[in-house]
Amino acid sequence: MFVQISPSDQDLGEMLSSLNFATRVRGVELGPVKNQVDTSELQKTKAMLEKARSECRVKDESIRKLEDNLQSMENKAKGKDNIHRNLHEKIKELEGQVELKTSMQNQSEKQISQLSEKLKGKEETCTTLQHKVAAFFI
Repeated sequence: MFVQISPSDQDLGEMLSSLNFATRVRGVELGPVKNQVDTSELQKTKAMLEKARSECRVKDESIRKLEDNLQSMENKAKGKDNIHRNLHEKIKELEGQVELKTSMQNQSEKQISQLSEKLKGKEETCTTLQHKVAAFFI
């Protein structure tokens, strides 16, 4: 501490008072410096931190639900893909059966046509023979 003194006799009382004060100040021992914290600011900061943590928990829960929903949708999509694949295979199988049956029907129609032609020929032969037999007996 600095003390300013005056050489004038008029200021002798004030000078003695200043020197006594300086002597008392010199005897004072100070401890380590402590920061004074504004508790209202600290409370506001703690409240903001708790609010942020709470929002984070809510968002984490929301993300978890969305991930579960996504997983569920992916599983459903896989199931539908399997169903689609199975149905596509059945369609191909049925198309093959339709082609086979169409081919068999065409062959049957050809055989019917051929048999009809043979039958007409035999009917004509039979009719001719009936006319000859009838003419023979007349």
